[in-house]
Amino acid sequence: MHCMRFLIANILLLGIISVMPSGIHACDCGVPSPQEAFKKSDVVFLAQFVGFRKKRFKQRSYRAIALKVEKVWKGDIEADVVTYYADAPGWCGDLDLVAGQRYVLYATRFAHLNGELVVEGDCWRGPRVDEAEADFAFFATLPAPHEPALKR
Repeated sequence: MHCMRFLIANILLLGIISVMPSGIHACDCGVPSPQEAFKKSDVVFLAQFVGFRKKRFKQRSYRAIALKVEKVWKGDIEADVVTYYADAPGWCGDLDLVAGQRYVLYATRFAHLNGELVVEGDCWRGPRVDEAEADFAFFATLPAPHEPALKR
């Protein structure tokens, strides 16, 4: 009886495995192209990552990132900025931010945060400069970037 249950369980397991798709990937979230990300973003810029911070909004503390902005291709942003950062560490498509590294970042203004900028970290575009060939090729088709705004 015990052998029969073991045999049936193994047959069922083999049957399940044989019908599973062979192309399963642990992480495949489809990061948008530079053109798509540019279109969907309010601000697109090149910045050096300074470090992680906390930013308060309505008595709550949120994860934020400090940046030194160098160039802006779309929208307006200050040269030294701390902006919200939406990321669930360990999820698909994380932005692995390293202090001192430079990144091309795409940010969106969120109405529920009074129009504050948010840089998304999961399944969103934000390559390091040395991995941003496609972004820079796309930017070459646009008007020249401008300098970030001075602190208000």
